[in-house]
Amino acid sequence: MKIVDQAISSTLLRVFPKWITPNQITWVRFILTPVVFFCLYEKFLLVGVILLIIATFSDAVDGALARTRAQITDWGTLYDPLADKILITGTALIVLPRIIGWPIPIIVLVLELGIMIEAWYRNKKNGVIVPSQWEGKLKMVLQSLAVILAIIFIFHPFHWLLITIKIFLWAAILLACLSYFVYRTI
Repeated sequence: MKIVDQAISSTLLRVFPKWITPNQITWVRFILTPVVFFCLYEKFLLVGVILLIIATFSDAVDGALARTRAQITDWGTLYDPLADKILITGTALIVLPRIIGWPIPIIVLVLELGIMIEAWYRNKKNGVIVPSQWEGKLKMVLQSLAVILAIIFIFHPFHWLLITIKIFLWAAILLACLSYFVYRTI
C-alpha cells in the first residue's frame, strides 16, 4: 500500500492543488457514478468506459491523498468505500448480465450489500468505522477490471476475454467473502 501511495504521491498528486481534499474527490466519484450508469445503459460505451476508468482511478488518488497528506477523516473512511461499491456494483449490474447472465452479478450485489449493511450497523451500534483492508481493495480492483474487460468484450468477443472476466469475478467474490470475515473480526 505504501509503495502505491508513494508512487501516486510522487507523480499524480503533484498536480493536485493543496486545497483539493480526498473527500472532494470522493464526491466527484458520487457525481460521476450516475453519469457512468447512464452512458453504459444507453450504450455510449466508449464515454462510459472512459468515465468509469476515471471514477475508478479516483479511488486510488483520494486514498493516496488522504494517507500521504494526513487527511484521513471518518466521513472519507465510511463514504469512500460506499462510493466504490455503488459505482462498481451498479456498473456490474448494467454490463455483466449482457455477457455472463445474472447469477454472478447478483452474488456480487448480495455480498456488497452485506458488507455495506455490516459497516452501517457497526457504525450506528458501536460508533466503529473500520477502514478498508487489502482484501477489499484488491476485490475492488478485480471487479473494476472485470467490468472494463466486459465492456471491451462487447466490441471484441474473444473467448479468452470471457474466461478472464469470470476468473476476475470469482476471485473478487472470494475476496469479498474474506473481506467480510476479516472486517467482522476487527
